[in-house]
Amino acid sequence: MAEAAEDFSGVDPKIFDANEQVFHFLSGRVKMPLDDLMSHVHASADDIVIVCGTLIEGIGNWTSDLDVYVFVEERTSDFPAQLHHRHYLTKGAVSGTFDFMEGYPFTVDVYYREIGELKALVDKIKAGYATRLKRTKILSSSLRTHDAKLAYRLFDNIVLRNPEKFRSYMEGIARSEYCYTLYREVTCSFPEFRDIVGSWQDEDYETCCFQVKAYLHKQMRGFNHLNGSLNIGSKWVRKIATQLPQKYQHIANAYCDLNDQATKSTTQRKDTIIGCLDLADEIYASSRNLLDVNPAYLSCDDAREITRCERESYSVWHDELDREFTYRSRLFDAGLPAMRQLLERRDTGRPMRSMCSAVAK
Repeated sequence: MAEAAEDFSGVDPKIFDANEQVFHFLSGRVKMPLDDLMSHVHASADDIVIVCGTLIEGIGNWTSDLDVYVFVEERTSDFPAQLHHRHYLTKGAVSGTFDFMEGYPFTVDVYYREIGELKALVDKIKAGYATRLKRTKILSSSLRTHDAKLAYRLFDNIVLRNPEKFRSYMEGIARSEYCYTLYREVTCSFPEFRDIVGSWQDEDYETCCFQVKAYLHKQMRGFNHLNGSLNIGSKWVRKIATQLPQKYQHIANAYCDLNDQATKSTTQRKDTIIGCLDLADEIYASSRNLLDVNPAYLSCDDAREITRCERESYSVWHDELDREFTYRSRLFDAGLPAMRQLLERRDTGRPMRSMCSAVAK
C-alpha cells in the first residue's frame, strides 16, 4: 500500500485482462472469461455494470464471492428470476440474485440498484466527509449495511459497462476522502475505552481482555483506512494489515501477535491488555504523520483548533468531559499520558476508584 491513500487503487491490476476479456483470480490459478460472469447478469446497453469484492481486491480465496452491481434507471418486475438459484425483491421488483457458478468455486451476487439510489448514496458520502472535517469526535456511519458495502465498492471496482457514465456520478468525491471518512468512523471511541477502564478497575481481566482486543481491532482497521484501504470487512483487517508499507510492518506483526497471544491466566490477560493499549498508542503516533501528509485528511493543527472550539462550546463542565477531550487529543497530539496510565489514574491525577468512592459517599 502507498502512504497516500489516493495512490492505492484497492483493485489488483493483474485481475482483469481488458484485451482478452478474462479475469485471473487467485494469482492466476483460476481464469474466467468475462462472458461467464455476465451470463448471470441482466443489463441493458445503457446500464452501468461494475464488479467488486475481495477477489477483485486480490485478497479473496476459493470460497469468496463476486459482487456485481447493475445501476438501472428503474427496477422492473419483468425479470427472469427463475434462471437463478435465489432472488430478492424490493417493492415487488427483483433487486438481487445469487448463484453458484458452474465450473468455478465462486458464487456471484448481482445487485440491481437504481440510478437515483446511486446519486443519493454519493451525496451521503460527500456530506459524511464534510461533517468529519468539522468535528474530532468519533462519528459512526449512518449508512445502512447494504449501502455501507456499496459505498466503498464505488471506489474499488472494475467498471464493465459505461465507465464514463459511472465516473460522472462519482464526481466531487475522492477516494482518499472516503478513506478518511471510514477512519473517523472507527478510531478512538471514548465510550469503548471507558468500558475497558471499568473492567480493569473491577479486576475483570477476562472481559477487559475481550474488550481491548475488539478496541485494537478497530484502531488497526482505522490505520488500514489511513493507508489507503477501503475494505470495511472485519474479517479482512488482519490480512490487509500485513500488506501495509514495510515501515509499518512492525505494527502489523505486533497486532497479529497480540491476537494470537494466550490469555488463559490473569497474568497473560493483563499483559495482553497493556500490550494492546501500547500498540494503540503506537498506531496513533504513526497516524499523526499520515494525517499531516495527505491534503484530504484533517491536519493535526486543524484538529487541535476544532477541539479547542468544541471544548469552549460547553456551558456546563464535568471532569469526565476533560478526560474525554484529553483522550481524543491523542489522535493529533504527542506527549499525552500513555493509555496504560489511564487505566489507573484519571487525567486529574485522582485514581478512578477514589472518584467512585467519593460519589458513593
